[in-house]
Amino acid sequence: MPKLTKKQRAELAAKLAEEARLAAEAEAKRLKEQRIKIEALKKELAEQKITYGKEEAERLKTEAKANREVEIQHNLELKKIEAEASKTKDWSDFLTCSEIPDPVNTADLNSFVLVQREEVPENSRDIEHIIKTCAQSQRMIKETERQISKLLEEGNQGPDYKNLLGIIKELRLHSLYLLNSYTLNTLRTIDTLLDKKRIFQMNHGAHGVRFAMWVRYPDDKAGDDGVGDIEMDKIGITLSRVPATLQIEGESAGLQIMHVDYDMLSSQSDTLGPYTTIGGVFYIRRLHLPGEAIHTRGYIRRNRKTETQKLTFLRYPNDGVDTPIGDLHVSLKLPENLFITETQPMIGWWNSEKMAWCSDGHREKDTKYDAKTHHLHIKIWRLEPFAVLQPRALDFPYLDWNLMKQTEGKESGVVLTLKGSRFEVKIIATSQGVSLLSPAVPGYEGVMSPGHLLLRLKKSGLNLVPTDDDAKFCHKPLKSKTLEEKSCNDLAHVVGVLDISGCRYSSSQEADVALVKIRESCYVLPEPEPEAEPEKVDPNAKPDPEVVKAEAAAKEREELLAIMTKETLEDKKLKGISDDKDGWRTVCVQEDKWMLINASKFHLRNNKPEPAEGCITHLNLSGVIKERYPGKENDLETVPALLKETVKKLLRLVRPLVFH
Repeated sequence: MPKLTKKQRAELAAKLAEEARLAAEAEAKRLKEQRIKIEALKKELAEQKITYGKEEAERLKTEAKANREVEIQHNLELKKIEAEASKTKDWSDFLTCSEIPDPVNTADLNSFVLVQREEVPENSRDIEHIIKTCAQSQRMIKETERQISKLLEEGNQGPDYKNLLGIIKELRLHSLYLLNSYTLNTLRTIDTLLDKKRIFQMNHGAHGVRFAMWVRYPDDKAGDDGVGDIEMDKIGITLSRVPATLQIEGESAGLQIMHVDYDMLSSQSDTLGPYTTIGGVFYIRRLHLPGEAIHTRGYIRRNRKTETQKLTFLRYPNDGVDTPIGDLHVSLKLPENLFITETQPMIGWWNSEKMAWCSDGHREKDTKYDAKTHHLHIKIWRLEPFAVLQPRALDFPYLDWNLMKQTEGKESGVVLTLKGSRFEVKIIATSQGVSLLSPAVPGYEGVMSPGHLLLRLKKSGLNLVPTDDDAKFCHKPLKSKTLEEKSCNDLAHVVGVLDISGCRYSSSQEADVALVKIRESCYVLPEPEPEAEPEKVDPNAKPDPEVVKAEAAAKEREELLAIMTKETLEDKKLKGISDDKDGWRTVCVQEDKWMLINASKFHLRNNKPEPAEGCITHLNLSGVIKERYPGKENDLETVPALLKETVKKLLRLVRPLVFH
């Protein structure tokens, strides 16, 4: 290439500069035109939004008027049914002449508590009477818990709910007080109750309460052959290999053994711990025994200094001893309806300093559980209240959930399926109530109210009644109460017409937005259609100018929208990946409306739910049914009012929109 002269180089530079200037001017002109088009598009979209908002408000107002009429009819039907049920219950209570008051009547409840306080004299040693009183309190607690379950079904945790919890707490504390009073009264005259081996042993049990005492004074004359096994046959608890160090200075030993089917200790703490108890709480406590009385010439002389004036429990290991001195082998039978899947369940202790259940020092090798016989064998090295523990958030968040129409059997209903970390729980809801289908556990065969069933399951170790406080343990953001209530109500009104399923992107939405999937009940997958032959295109045919112009305009509009929303290439790919399959369609619920949405991964991941193309918003799911499934809205009238109410209560308790 010949070398350019100075003049040629100057001309070339000027030419390149001119080309750059013209290109810059063209680019500036293009960007200016693009900005003008974007501003025009923004103005157009804003006007569309205003117009759509007015149309939406008018449409939702019209739907609200029609919905009020449906709600009034639904409530009238429910009141009529409830009135008939109330008459039947009142007559049944009259015939049975139950000594247990109606938990709805606060005055009767308070009177019952006062009577229970005066039922047993303070110095009573009649254990059968005491256990009978405790059992009567347990029956009252059971009835009160039924009323609590009804309040929870209604979403009512106000003064009535708190008052009933206070009544239950007071009855339980009084039962513990009676058992401790019996222990104290027995110790005051323990020397008159010893057998020939200088041992006192008793055990007694009733519904919800198992109680035992064991006291031993060594007999120097007969020789001390050790403690041996302590078998409490009436309450199903056996202590073996009792460490000699349980004795006080080698002179005497006393134990109070108790099992209650509730946890009173956790209620003492202001904060929730990471563990909950199942199967109740066990107490094995070392007693401070009085000095022995002296028997001379038919008289009994007791040392007032060593006489037991108040009940005192001694620590084991002793103060200042951190290491185990000896293990106490305990064999006991747990209730048969517990949900324990491990052969070595976690055993925990109540830490009175931290006011929480802890598993410190728990050794798995020291625990063995037989699921067939429900016997638990453990070694304990300290005498603190202990229980079988499980993580608070063990069964939620739910891996998946759905609500499907019952297609088998004579009775119409729907089945709620909750897939947890341990079980796939199936609960069938009918007009009469709910029943547990799986897992199959003894004691859950009958029909119950949703609250009664779920609270029983929770007590047995399958917690499907999560609270706001539980959300932090499973890292789930809460939804607004208005949204949850609207969702439960609207979903319950379409059961049997639509199948409902959870959406995995729901928890990533804002607090006032949730996502679920719907499809026709008893949906049958269509047969795959044969592949269509490719359409033959004439290569010589000229394209329609109008079509070409429309395609170009649509492409330009899409490009402008992408610029406005800063959309990436990855976003464009995700837009085409639908999350809806097998007849399912994703719907979005907000505090005031429902809508079918574009179920692409872009919209769901980026928290941008918007009505699907050609779809509009509706006040409730009934409107979505009319839009998506024409003709199906007539089927809504065939769904029984009691079934709708049962499903609403069930959803209100398990809270799948939050804990999925």
